Amino acid sequence: MRSVSSSKKSQSWQLMSNQADLPKQIYITKDVLRQIEHEISDRPPEQGGALLGPPGVPAITRFIYDSWARTTGASYVPSDELIDQVPRIERHEDLEFKGIIHSHPAGIGHPSGQDIHGPFTRALNENPHLSFFLGPILTHGNTFFDRESHHVKCGRGSIAFYIAYREGSRTEVKPIQCQAVTDKELAWHMAQRKLESNVQKFPPAVQQFRQNLGQIAKFFDIKSELAIVPMEIDERSVYGVQIPLSPRLELTLIISESYPFTPPIAIVSDVAWGKRRQLEQLHLTWDLDLSPQKRLITALSEHFLDKTPEKKTYGTANAQFLTEDPAVAELAGWDPFWGNGKLASDELYAEPA
Repeated sequence: MRSVSSSKKSQSWQLMSNQADLPKQIYITKDVLRQIEHEISDRPPEQGGALLGPPGVPAITRFIYDSWARTTGASYVPSDELIDQVPRIERHEDLEFKGIIHSHPAGIGHPSGQDIHGPFTRALNENPHLSFFLGPILTHGNTFFDRESHHVKCGRGSIAFYIAYREGSRTEVKPIQCQAVTDKELAWHMAQRKLESNVQKFPPAVQQFRQNLGQIAKFFDIKSELAIVPMEIDERSVYGVQIPLSPRLELTLIISESYPFTPPIAIVSDVAWGKRRQLEQLHLTWDLDLSPQKRLITALSEHFLDKTPEKKTYGTANAQFLTEDPAVAELAGWDPFWGNGKLASDELYAEPA
């Protein structure tokens, strides 16, 4: 198998010197898998083609079957036509060459020594801008499927994914986990990668805040991603997030770079009927004796009693829902709580039967 040269430089990945910088997982679209099944899996062994995907992203979204290759039952050599076509597709479709897939007979689900020391090494040498080279092997029959996470089912066979990378002057090869996804799922994974990349650029306060938001989302049973937005208040850099509590209420949290040593600003707003009206700023009890992972969730849990709070009530620690009248609550010295429970005052003061 001869290597395919690529003329396009990677936009995101830097030249790698060891496996610590390699992607932990590769994605392949289900459309590409179906094409590989049709073009390779249904034919005798030693068929192949080129794999491409978005620049800088460990994903395969395009497959070019090497219909011009002259193959035997024991070897596959990429054709000159395929080698010439790859750079053109890269330029015209904004893609990046990722590697070559070829098929082996049943029972041989790993690269041969000839694969590693020949085409894998040549591919890295001839494409110095590539951080890695993918050399998956399609094996006829399901001999290996489900044994390891680097195997993906493909028709009547399975594909074992391998990644070649530079280790000094040597070429090293190891299995790499692969996940088959739809185009929509891949777009979601790419968005998550971008979010993770952006978070890495944020200060430590924001990274800690993002971890805490996972607990908050679980507390309020929120399934959607809570997006942290940078903003400025009085020429100070702060970060905020808006948390939908119910169709009526929304909680806004704003942190400074001193978080988690200082509490966030917490504001409850009424968003019913498409309008935003600030209702109250919460006074959070901030216990520095607690770990940074517990301070925010502990402080908020003192104010919210339900996963989907819809109103403000007043009461005591043992009987939170006593009145909705702030004047009565002030006279009685009762604390405010946000929830949607039924008032308990009627039960407390009802005449015994």
